[in-house]
Amino acid sequence: GVSFQENNKWSFDDGSSKFYAAILDKDFYNKINEHVIAFAKDDILKVRIREHQKITKEGLKTEKFIIKVLSHRSAMPQLALPFST
Repeated sequence: GVSFQENNKWSFDDGSSKFYAAILDKDFYNKINEHVIAFAKDDILKVRIREHQKITKEGLKTEKFIIKVLSHRSAMPQLALPFST
């Protein structure tokens, strides 16, 4: 399964570029740990993101952090299950 560990960097694509960011939203982690939501590859997240830039001897370095997951949409299609009464 997918393992979520605090401060791990995850790969994201914003439609124009790929980047890595740490997810800092503890509520999001709690929902995953309690199986309230399932999070998988290619899911779409609407997030509040923070960037931190610093100058190093190699040049400008940018770090990105997901501070709040505002919404989550699963990439898996939802199936309607037939129920009989």
